[in-house]
Amino acid sequence: MQLLLKQVLTCDHHFVQPFYPLLFMLKKHTQPGRKQHPFAIVLLSNFIPLSTDFKEFLLSKVKHHSFRKGDLLLKAGDKCGDMHFIKKGLFRGFMEEDGKEITTWMSCENELVTSISGYFGRQPSLESIQALESGITESFSFKDIQYSFDHFPEFNLPYRKLVEQYMISAENRAFLARIPNARKRYAYVKNSTANVLTAADAGNYTVVVTGGCSNITSDASVWTVNPLPVIPAITGAAPVCVGNTIQLANAIAGGVWASTNNAVATVSTSGLVTAVNAGTATINYTVTSTAGCVSFTGTTVTVNALPTVTAAASSTSVSKGLTVQLLSTVGAPVSSYSWTPAANLSGATIANPIARVVDNTIYTVVVTNALGCTATASTSVTAVEDLYVQPTNVFTPNGDGINDRFVIKNLDQYPVNKLQVFDRTGKVLYERNNYTNDWDGTVSGALLTKDTYFYVLSVKGQIVKRGTITLVR
Repeated sequence: MQLLLKQVLTCDHHFVQPFYPLLFMLKKHTQPGRKQHPFAIVLLSNFIPLSTDFKEFLLSKVKHHSFRKGDLLLKAGDKCGDMHFIKKGLFRGFMEEDGKEITTWMSCENELVTSISGYFGRQPSLESIQALESGITESFSFKDIQYSFDHFPEFNLPYRKLVEQYMISAENRAFLARIPNARKRYAYVKNSTANVLTAADAGNYTVVVTGGCSNITSDASVWTVNPLPVIPAITGAAPVCVGNTIQLANAIAGGVWASTNNAVATVSTSGLVTAVNAGTATINYTVTSTAGCVSFTGTTVTVNALPTVTAAASSTSVSKGLTVQLLSTVGAPVSSYSWTPAANLSGATIANPIARVVDNTIYTVVVTNALGCTATASTSVTAVEDLYVQPTNVFTPNGDGINDRFVIKNLDQYPVNKLQVFDRTGKVLYERNNYTNDWDGTVSGALLTKDTYFYVLSVKGQIVKRGTITLVR
């Protein structure tokens, strides 16, 4: 009697989950001696490419178990904290009633085995699990699987598929138990089972199918397993700030780029990664060979958050030539500030500089955090041309370099001006167009005496200031 494989094994590491205890073995014609991944990683990779970080996590957490015939994987009444992937062997679940062991199910290679009530319900197991022959399993704890849900989004799909298959298998076993005739049970199993085995390497294999009953014959066929594409590492990966991009590349052309977390980073068909939100995303590059075999490689991209900053000024309008204080407020400490335009600032690289406003100006600050990410904010200040000037009322032209000139503050903003200085009789002692704060108290080279003098300042023909100035020696 020949048993039909419903899916042909064609690519390195591919398989389909079997639901019933029919034993399938792979005998490889040649052995290249390549290092193999743990069985659980091979199994999960069949559903979706796994990120490098997830593979490393699985490698660090997978536990390997060996069982001799008759060993208990789980005893009824104990809590089951692990889910096992059967790599080799045949296991059964059984209950004890009236001193007799009642087998409720059997599972073999490529199947999950655990206690439904124990593992999913966190309750004591209702049945025992025993090895019917020498076997090997790989297991993950309930805690590690829950961690995988939270930190590796790609795990959700294969886990759901495996649990679906496990539940379907459980339902089929329950249905099988209600079929009273052994031959009918076998016919049901034969027509319902889909089996494809796992191969670690490319090459020619003999597939040997053996039934569980003495009246079932064996059948052997040779299948060719095509190699998976070999993909070099992705280049160009680097931390990136929200809103920025980086260009990834791979030496093999024709692959497909995909992000495991589009909420953090997206990737274009050319490998251009756009950072969306702070966090990490795995960018996978998948290559399909002409034989239809699929390989992928991945790299983790870290997206760093931008700093936050607002800008303001102590006043939004000021007389032309006067000063305001610029103010920046950040949400978290930053490593640098940069204000523009830098002209007429007390400091362009400090948080809150003083700005002399000579024109209507938009001041912009760029802040950079320790991760190199930047944020920008701006504030506007209006310069009011109200002819504001402020003359000093005392000067001491004695040659000591201090207060030796008659200075009118802010006069540089109104260069078209005229200054006149009078004595007590009204005589003009000094007159200058376009005055530049350089009168030293002399007239025709002679020093004026200590006294109080009068001045008149005009700007563009309009008198803007008049008053007294005291000369002290």
